[in-house]
Amino acid sequence: LVLVRDINERKRVEAALREQRALLETVMNCMDPTLAAWDRDWKLIAWNRRWEEEHEFPEGFLKTGIAYEDVQRWNYERGHLKSDDVEASIAGRLDCARHGIEPEPIVERPDGTIILRKRHPLPDGGFVTTRINITELRKAQKLIEEQTRELKIMAEKSNQAMRDAQAANQAKTEFLA
Repeated sequence: LVLVRDINERKRVEAALREQRALLETVMNCMDPTLAAWDRDWKLIAWNRRWEEEHEFPEGFLKTGIAYEDVQRWNYERGHLKSDDVEASIAGRLDCARHGIEPEPIVERPDGTIILRKRHPLPDGGFVTTRINITELRKAQKLIEEQTRELKIMAEKSNQAMRDAQAANQAKTEFLA
């Protein structure tokens, strides 16, 4: 008895999966926001290069399956996060993650960088977290607010000057009459 199995279809499927995975990794690494995905057991399942670079993780630190708490603990040790009670803070972050809450959606870092953080739930109970640098956007908003205040002051001064001119013109007209 000879059993012959055609593995060509399996090889085609495996090749298609490799291509899709490579495409997904390329897309994720081209994104401006940083991205990390965690499964329902709080294990890292995916991340992009920008997330790895922004956090300055040491070579080989990130691996599929690393615990969320270990990454958070490293962030505290590195000084990216600060707390008098690191373990209580990590527990609080885990609790927020379990309830889909981003504890501080906008964070200003010591270097002045402003980060917008978002958490997106996954159907299995995990989540994807994204971070985007909004420093330049905030600077532009502040500049617009400052210019708006200056324009309002200038408009009020212009209106007052026009009222003064009208009053002077009225006084002149009455004097000449």
